[in-house]
Amino acid sequence: MTVRDFFPASIMAMSGLFLSGFFEYFPLSSLLFLLLCGVLAGLFLVRGRISLLFLAASFILGICQHPLPSPPSPARKLSSPFSGCIRNLPEPSRNGSWVDIKNSGRDAGLPGSFRLHVPENRQSGGLFPKDCLSGTLTPVSTPSPSPSIFRKNTPTYEIAPWDTFRVVHSPSPLDRLMRSAARTGQILADHLRSTYPPDTSALLCALDLSNTMLITPETLGDFQRAGVSHLLSVSGEHMTLLALFLGGIVFCLVRILPLPLLRNLLVRTPLIPVLAASTLPVLAFYTVMIGMPSAAVRAFLGFLILSLLKIFFVDLEFRDILGLSTMIMLFAFPDLVHSLSFTLSVLALWGIVLFQKCHRPPDGAPSSGRHSLYGTLSESILAGLSITLLTAPLLASVFKTANPSGILSNSVIVPIAGDVLLPMGFLDLASFLVLDHPAPVLPLFVTPVSHIVLGLVHGFASLPGAIFGTPEPWPAGLFVFYLTVATILLLDGRMPFPGVIVALGALFVLSLAMGKQSPPCPLNPALEPASPRQVHYLPRTERSNLAALFRCNAPDP
Repeated sequence: MTVRDFFPASIMAMSGLFLSGFFEYFPLSSLLFLLLCGVLAGLFLVRGRISLLFLAASFILGICQHPLPSPPSPARKLSSPFSGCIRNLPEPSRNGSWVDIKNSGRDAGLPGSFRLHVPENRQSGGLFPKDCLSGTLTPVSTPSPSPSIFRKNTPTYEIAPWDTFRVVHSPSPLDRLMRSAARTGQILADHLRSTYPPDTSALLCALDLSNTMLITPETLGDFQRAGVSHLLSVSGEHMTLLALFLGGIVFCLVRILPLPLLRNLLVRTPLIPVLAASTLPVLAFYTVMIGMPSAAVRAFLGFLILSLLKIFFVDLEFRDILGLSTMIMLFAFPDLVHSLSFTLSVLALWGIVLFQKCHRPPDGAPSSGRHSLYGTLSESILAGLSITLLTAPLLASVFKTANPSGILSNSVIVPIAGDVLLPMGFLDLASFLVLDHPAPVLPLFVTPVSHIVLGLVHGFASLPGAIFGTPEPWPAGLFVFYLTVATILLLDGRMPFPGVIVALGALFVLSLAMGKQSPPCPLNPALEPASPRQVHYLPRTERSNLAALFRCNAPDP
């Protein structure tokens, strides 16, 4: 297996993990589908056995991560004492964090693992994996961010407001460093709040620190309607600009060295390892400082892989880096495949790969090195169309909305917010950390640019039809849509972009049209627990679940 096999393997790994979440409802059908994928992969895919191996292995891993149903547990009490430790990275919400808790057995009435909502004012120094919590919890009143498409019925609780709540942080040096980085992030957020007007500081906190708590619901709604809400969470774009910013600082420091020393340094030390050695620790600290959101962790892993491969003089394409980083993330955190934000991020990156696949020149044809402004803008719009089309069915299934304005708004707002305002914010934070006082000139430039960004966001959000409601897509049509996307990405050879877009768009419209005529109906588990170690298969239930996929929409949990 070579590095270039990791992108198709990552598609298969994501597919296997995602399908494992449906094994409870379609046990026999999912196994038959895996067998069919194996036959097709062997017939049509180059090195199809490797892809099939990843599909089957990830499917089995997903079932092991989420075991089959167990006998019903006792009824949930109004309040229960608990003690347990955090299993995975906390998932931030607007008024706190969601954490996955492994029950340590203080209350036998609680399930072995559950989701817990911890309000922001009850978090002491931030929450990280392996931190242990204790207190009293109640059944949740805050909605859990578990969209219906993932069919996850994990019990959810929240901290009882009347009881004491204790956080015991992990004592390891690495965890102490992580808490120190989190405190640094809080200090920088306080600096932005005290230096800039409220709207500018809220936008900078979101752009540079991935902290959206200061943004008003109205502004947050404008970002969502304009289709640029991805700017408010640190992702690959933010990390790329930070890496370029740090690389520019390194270049400036190198250029001020005396000429003999500079020549000696460049002869003995390649510049790429120097850049990697100087920027990666800062990027790692920054990722921890902003709370380790999953998008930032994925972006850092991508930079880590790219830097290591560059050091060893391996030149990779974007899709290969994406495949490697996705595989590492899924290996470390298999539950991420059931996260809406993770899935949307991967689908957006698949949209970029799809655009590149359809727009690359034929084999042997020279690529043009000249790019006019019109050509660059049209490519940006077409790439935005590809990204929007791949994410739209999932968004329509979860939120029952579609957002076509994002195709144009991303081409206008993202360059100003990402290429101008974001580096200014990084420069302000860096000057504050080094000089211990605000930069005196930067606010004169940062504040007007932030107002331009906010004005554009409000303008695009106010366009007629910027966002509109849709019926929930037909589940079978949704399945066929993403199966087609995966097939196109896995097949070799260049494909015509207009034809691909028209075909995928037609499948999406068909799934919406069929969904409009489909009433909601439930899916019932086809595996019934008979004892803690025995499960009965119910073929009639699976047949009714299959009929439901083609006859009606699945309900919200």
